[in-house]
Amino acid sequence: MSGRTREADLALALAAVAEAGDAVLRWFGSELEVTHKGPDQPLTAADLEADWMLRERLLAATPDYGWLSEETADSPDRLGRERVWIVDPIDGTRSFIQRRPEFAISVGLAERGQAVLGVVANPASGEVFRAVAGGGAFLRDRSGEERRLQVQEGTTACSLLASRAELAAGELDPFRADWELRPVGSTAYKLALIAAGAGTAFHRRGAKSEWEACAQGRCWCRKPAAW
Repeated sequence: MSGRTREADLALALAAVAEAGDAVLRWFGSELEVTHKGPDQPLTAADLEADWMLRERLLAATPDYGWLSEETADSPDRLGRERVWIVDPIDGTRSFIQRRPEFAISVGLAERGQAVLGVVANPASGEVFRAVAGGGAFLRDRSGEERRLQVQEGTTACSLLASRAELAAGELDPFRADWELRPVGSTAYKLALIAAGAGTAFHRRGAKSEWEACAQGRCWCRKPAAW
């Protein structure tokens, strides 16, 4: 096991995400060449640059950690590592391409198969969500103010965050009578907003990938401060 502390890893992740976010913002709003990895899986140079920057910064400081990223060819080498960075360089690439400020850089750390650290940042809005096991979850908002996230009880407002494609297809119409349906891009960003109390729930059919959920495993569940 590496002698590094989780606090050191959190500081490293925050710095790496900030650098990648600056790079992504230089692409945001520009004319992008879009390719596709598969059906409904767009890819841009911004995704690849952010992936490269995160990998270089994180693994330079933690060479004994494993790596799993949406934009890097997977290797079974990570399966033998006690700690593994799990990364989505740009979650919500469609929103990014459409110039919607609803995308996120997501960096999580798994230790022996358990999520222990998460950073989710929306470079366009300036929001940064972070959490570490045993240390609580926090949000630095658009104004730069930081607050600790707490369990919310007794709320009567029910807001369901969903993708525009799901709403347009009518997949969530059965919820309209009792829920406010709010379109938001990026799975990572939606889950982080729920952690901050800006939504009540997120519903999605089908499985999600590790890089879409690892960071949120520490950030999104609106757990007590001692969590």
